[in-house]
Amino acid sequence: MKSKLSQYYNKVISFVLKMLGFSSTFVLAACYGPPPRDFELDVFPGHLDFLADGEEAKTFQIMTEGRWSITQIPSFVSVSSTSGKGSASVQVRALPNHSTTSRTDMIVICGESDYSGSKSVYVTVTQERPIPRFSVSPLSLYFSSAAGMAQTLRVTSNTEWMITSVPNWLTVSPTLGQGNMDVTITTTDANMSSQIYSGEIVFLGMWGKSIVSVFQAYEGDR
Repeated sequence: MKSKLSQYYNKVISFVLKMLGFSSTFVLAACYGPPPRDFELDVFPGHLDFLADGEEAKTFQIMTEGRWSITQIPSFVSVSSTSGKGSASVQVRALPNHSTTSRTDMIVICGESDYSGSKSVYVTVTQERPIPRFSVSPLSLYFSSAAGMAQTLRVTSNTEWMITSVPNWLTVSPTLGQGNMDVTITTTDANMSSQIYSGEIVFLGMWGKSIVSVFQAYEGDR
């Protein structure tokens, strides 16, 4: 009987959560049956908001006299405790959000009483999207005619990025990354022609692109 009731309530709750737009499936793995009227399990606050960098910790309170366990944790957060007995404070930390969208999910808390059955509650967790940040500096590089000449560019970004185009007389390392990084540009051969080499290095990020103009002098250029 408990198993059938559990399946029924899980289906109803999953349907409601899907209509509300939550990203993950709501599973009450440890909770059976309808919540008894005399069993108290509450949380406060019921909603936690995080900035995109995820640096600040948030806390919610579990209020109960029975046992409790956290049966669902969003992939982008961690919690300080996953089970206990009686009222408790749980600290939540979010990972930095490197995507281009905000994200919402929920922490599910399941409680049990020795005499009154079980009950579940949840805390909604929302993290905002990062403020767009993507730039490359400097936007022009000048090399002497010799091979093996190296210079460095600085990528400033809060998301993933990659280099999509490089002149054939240069090598770059690395060609992709995430967040702030230095990129080394090196000439592959000496310019023995009678003209200056010129070209562009194209950086593509989730927020846009940057183009760096590059030049290499020729051997007789003085």
